[in-house]
Amino acid sequence: MKFIIHPLLREKIGISGDVPLPNDRFKYELEHLYQPMFEGRLDLTYMENLLKGDSAWYMDSLNEDTTSSLQEFASANGIDESSAIFETIKETFPAKFESVLNIKQRCDDFRLDLEDLVDNTSGVNVVAKSGKIGVIGHSVYYRVYNAKP
Repeated sequence: MKFIIHPLLREKIGISGDVPLPNDRFKYELEHLYQPMFEGRLDLTYMENLLKGDSAWYMDSLNEDTTSSLQEFASANGIDESSAIFETIKETFPAKFESVLNIKQRCDDFRLDLEDLVDNTSGVNVVAKSGKIGVIGHSVYYRVYNAKP
């Protein structure tokens, strides 16, 4: 069995403990801590390009308004995006940093990625048709993913 790490299944950003690790540290942990735990069966395909970029790997999963305001705040204060998130959380707590609407968009995007993965990947397709595919993520993600409009 292989385990695909998908960036859209990350925890919601609500408090400072939810802010994902910086690219270099997360990449190191995936490769040197988690890959051995999973006996080399982690598929990091979705993460590789995101972790190479200058921007925090999770920025692509935030809506455009949030991303723009964070980047402006970070630039104006000479800090990185993660630090800008920490500062925003401090200033706005107990309000949640990441909106339910943003999580809903991540769910919709992941649903399309999952359908594409199952339909267009021969090995996964065989497994999926046999009913043996699992998706592991955070509880808030599934509450939104399974919600009825």
